[in-house]
Amino acid sequence: MATFVAYCQQRWPQAQALALALQQQHGLEPNLLLLVCWAEQQRQFLDSEQIRLLDNAQRQWATQMLQPYRQLRQLGKQHLPEADYQQMLALELTLEKRSQHLLVRALQRLQPSPQGDNLAALLAALNLQLPASQHQQLQQLFYRTELP
Repeated sequence: MATFVAYCQQRWPQAQALALALQQQHGLEPNLLLLVCWAEQQRQFLDSEQIRLLDNAQRQWATQMLQPYRQLRQLGKQHLPEADYQQMLALELTLEKRSQHLLVRALQRLQPSPQGDNLAALLAALNLQLPASQHQQLQQLFYRTELP
């Protein structure tokens, strides 16, 4: 779990713009995107059904807790003093870690394959057809093995 959380913290600056765009445009939860990318780099390959299982493992938490809090925090950005907004942001990060924990726990119950393509499986699992520019950005995120 700690390894995945550290991966998310390191990868987020590079992935943030794309992950948030995919979240807004296609409902792709950023933590799921990062987990599937991390699994690829760990040589743990998933099929589309396994990715759907991972998505389901965190969906209730994301829908009931994480997404509403994100919306509230975004509203708070315009209406709260900076110190209060930063407290909200810190709480959101705690909620994000809970989502990450749910995903890792679900991944541990699966049996990844030693071969595959997690990006193709993710797109198939969520039935995503992305513009070429977003697809290329995802390829760069998935297949880059060295962190900056």
